[in-house]
Amino acid sequence: MNKYNVTIEGSNFLINIEKIDQKYGFFTTRFINAENSSSAEKKALDYIRSELKDIVLNEQSDPPMMFLDKIEKVKTFGDQKTPGSGFTWFKDEN
Repeated sequence: MNKYNVTIEGSNFLINIEKIDQKYGFFTTRFINAENSSSAEKKALDYIRSELKDIVLNEQSDPPMMFLDKIEKVKTFGDQKTPGSGFTWFKDEN
């Protein structure tokens, strides 16, 4: 099993922050054990979808998007716990 740091960018996420529905984007990194980089990307996206499913307010006609920003094979995760958590949110101006 290989170790990967997978950085994902999200955009067009309608969420409620401070009682206001607004569109945001994010960056997040997940630490994934996987056979290959494709499998690591899929696992990271699945974790993130699961984490966000209860806060995303988008209509089906205006879905949020997620993209692979960077994937890096590493020897160790150091002190990081797998798969990791958290998001760096920013207002999505598009």
